[in-house]
Amino acid sequence: MPDRLLTVLFFITLAAMAMIGCKGEKQQPGLEFAPEFALMDPDSVLHTLEMIKGDIIMLHFWADWCPHCRQEFSELQAAYDSLKGPEFNLAAINSGQTREIVQGIRNAYNLTFPMLMDPDKKVTGRYHVTGLPTTFFIDRDRQVLRQHIGWLKRENVFDLYRQIRTGLAKTLR
Repeated sequence: MPDRLLTVLFFITLAAMAMIGCKGEKQQPGLEFAPEFALMDPDSVLHTLEMIKGDIIMLHFWADWCPHCRQEFSELQAAYDSLKGPEFNLAAINSGQTREIVQGIRNAYNLTFPMLMDPDKKVTGRYHVTGLPTTFFIDRDRQVLRQHIGWLKRENVFDLYRQIRTGLAKTLR
């Protein structure tokens, strides 16, 4: 009987940790400026924030153990396909996992945006990521315009993009 109780407590604890790590949708203020980074993709190509071009850059932190992270990849790909260009770019940063996991997710979801690896979570820490998924919208001057913790659907990406573009247009006048 005690072994059964320990097993039940273990699974309850595991479920609670997954719920904490995979936070629900919400927004909160983030960093003022995005820290530079140098991360590899699964093909051993180096990427830096400076190399990611766009008026608005979307940095998306994720891990495969987070069910919301997995669910939103097709939504992010659809948004990326619609918005990619000189005004928008997207890079996804895996927090703490292996090349094989990142490559497997990229292949499974046919993702064409850069999938970067942060195996030691140093970049995740510099961005003060407290839950996954977490997404940052950054302008070309590296100012963080928005931080979103939780699942993003393509409509959310389009809405945030429009809000940010409208705000940028107002500040450029």
